[in-house]
Amino acid sequence: MNPSGHLSLLPLPPIVIGETSTTTRGVTTLLALLVAVVLVAFVTRFIRVPYTIALVVVGLALGITGGPFQVSLSEDVILTVFLPALLFEAAYNLPWKHLRAEFRFISGLAIPGVLVSTLVVGAIMHLAGLAWLVALLFGALISATDPVSVLAIFKQLKADRRLATVVEAESLFNDGTALVIFQILLGVIVAGRVAPLLTGLAFVVSIIGGVAVGAGLGYLTARLLRTVDDYLIEITCTLLLAYGTFILTEHLAVTVQGVRLGASPVIAVVVAGLVIGNYAAQISMSETTRAAMDGAWELITYLANSFIFLLIGLQIHRIPIGRGDLTLIFWAVVSILVARALIVYGGMVTLNLGQPRPRRFPLRYQHIVVWGGLRGAVALAAALSIPDAFVPERATLLLLTFAIVLFTLLVQGMTIRPLVRWFDRKPE
Repeated sequence: MNPSGHLSLLPLPPIVIGETSTTTRGVTTLLALLVAVVLVAFVTRFIRVPYTIALVVVGLALGITGGPFQVSLSEDVILTVFLPALLFEAAYNLPWKHLRAEFRFISGLAIPGVLVSTLVVGAIMHLAGLAWLVALLFGALISATDPVSVLAIFKQLKADRRLATVVEAESLFNDGTALVIFQILLGVIVAGRVAPLLTGLAFVVSIIGGVAVGAGLGYLTARLLRTVDDYLIEITCTLLLAYGTFILTEHLAVTVQGVRLGASPVIAVVVAGLVIGNYAAQISMSETTRAAMDGAWELITYLANSFIFLLIGLQIHRIPIGRGDLTLIFWAVVSILVARALIVYGGMVTLNLGQPRPRRFPLRYQHIVVWGGLRGAVALAAALSIPDAFVPERATLLLLTFAIVLFTLLVQGMTIRPLVRWFDRKPE
């Protein structure tokens, strides 16, 4: 009200027709990505191309065309937005009895196997021209496998349950191991020196701490779920558990002489998912809740996988490739194939020793595990997190990572179907 007693209005900002706010642009981009996801899903029902691989190809094409598809992909988006949900859902649906039955082979591939893979890839890339620590850093980050496309093919072809269990569980645990080794090596590079005892301690603490934190939070959530019988609340609690475990575990760490001592967030989320899927689902959830829980998490991971593979495709065209980079890319491809073959074929020789014939892991399955070692989001997240200031070769490592992801998805991913069809039905 003005001094004369008359009501006055505050001046309003001018409205500009055609001007788009940041929020509107974000929603428009999200809707455009959803349209692309739905169209690809429809098309792949009629063509024999794995859905996730088709998304990468479509993402590459859309990235080149521009428009509303100029979306950046950062390590925070992968690690904080997508990864907890994907890890939790996969672990939630992994029966403990299957995991226990194959634990000998899974643990052998996921822990010693990742260490060997890091060393083999690092050695080959060092011979190809990278400095030793940088080559080992690349070996660690590229050792994280992403078998989403392979598991989808397993499901379509009704592949043997044992084979699917080993491939999926190995990926869940080797992601955690690979990221632990990567963070330790990155810490050594940043600190500029190696502390062997602290480095070894960091590795042990990451794994044991991750198991302890995940088991503890999973158990507490399971007991909490017993007090309610409302599937909406229970689904929300599991969503909170997946993301809360990841974020909390990331902050439960201290840095000593440049070495991070703390639990692994990836392993913590995996263990929490195992506890909820195998313990809470039995003692705390009604049949209605379990059905709703399965449907909700299936939708969450479907959207997460769809977006992440589409976003990978959208980023690829932005990576400049020079003629001199082709040699490094060639040796990177060779290194991952050699390392994968060594850890699977060599490791299984040892792991099969002393096992009765029915319990040995068949050679025909080993071929599938070797060729099914695709790389994806976790490797990209690790590469994107490398700081320029301490690792001048960051651009090269990012290029190599994108090249490996593209190679494994398009070449291995497109040829794994006939391999599974042949070896899964071929008698030993």
